[in-house]
Amino acid sequence: AASVAGHKAAEFPFPFALSALLNLTAAAIARMVELVRVNCFASPAREVSVYTPADSKDALWLCLVGLLQGFEIACSNKALEFLSVAKRTMVLSTSLLFMISVSVPAGLEQMSCGKSVAAMLLTCGGCLQGLSSWRHGQDDADDTGSLYGYAIAVSSMISSALRWGLLQHILQHCKPDSYLKHMTKMQMIAFMMPVTCLVCLTLAATFERAALAHVTIHVAQDVTLIASLVSVMVASELYFVQLTSAVAMSVAAQLHNIPIILSGVFLLGDTIHILSAIGYAASLCGALIYASERRKHEGHEVTQEIELHGFLDADDSRKSSRNASDDEMRKKSRRPSADKSALDTFNDSPDSKTADSFA
Repeated sequence: AASVAGHKAAEFPFPFALSALLNLTAAAIARMVELVRVNCFASPAREVSVYTPADSKDALWLCLVGLLQGFEIACSNKALEFLSVAKRTMVLSTSLLFMISVSVPAGLEQMSCGKSVAAMLLTCGGCLQGLSSWRHGQDDADDTGSLYGYAIAVSSMISSALRWGLLQHILQHCKPDSYLKHMTKMQMIAFMMPVTCLVCLTLAATFERAALAHVTIHVAQDVTLIASLVSVMVASELYFVQLTSAVAMSVAAQLHNIPIILSGVFLLGDTIHILSAIGYAASLCGALIYASERRKHEGHEVTQEIELHGFLDADDSRKSSRNASDDEMRKKSRRPSADKSALDTFNDSPDSKTADSFA
């Protein structure tokens, strides 16, 4: 923030190389945390080992997530070459619509009128925030090639929507016998981050060849600290998607600008334009509406599940009663046959003949 505001020069102005270092360090930290957990806190009889090999298909899914994340970072950073920050903010504010376009056809999210209104408020709020920056002339990027910038930004949003949709499918709908079902979040990070690092490292080698010469001890310390926070953040995001949905994650992402702006106001003395304030208010209202609609939908699902269980229990009870009645009827139908067999046996016995001669 200080670099953007003009207080001092950027210490490491290489976004692709920085992303590669962050992802590689975050993967190493996740691996170490998982090793400590397994060796010190986990029960060997019940926990999956950190080195247990995953099925090739499961590993492929996680590698695909890492690849999509690397492509998303690359497109998001590359868009700034053609678009101003304000324009990119306005374009990326429509990411929620792309997330809905992926999640609803895939059966990962059910839409309603309230959720549609919430999505429109969140999108309009993001557009107003970007428009406020644009009106103030805070970004002086050249407009040449804006069409390419818009296409790259849209590609970034498509990659993000596919990535979060795939993660929701992995976390909520994978088979019970799948290795993914037993993986911890740190294990997933250790699988995904190296692939993302490889993508960003390839881009850094292509566009930022001088980046390695600027890596210093201070930069390495900052990268380690930030990577630790990134590991915690990504693990929290995975838990959040597992408990909610990819669309809910996108809604939360739309709100993350609010605490950033507030911290800038109180810590750096920034001012908020009226359009920004309206945009933040619209985003907050949209998030509250979405949370309310989601709570209603979950409550309705719980009620239907309870009713279904009650119906199934009553049906099982009726079947049990019917089976008991059928068993009783079979027993009664077998009794005359048994009595007749006993009478025939008695008639053929010597006692029966003696009784006949006596008569």
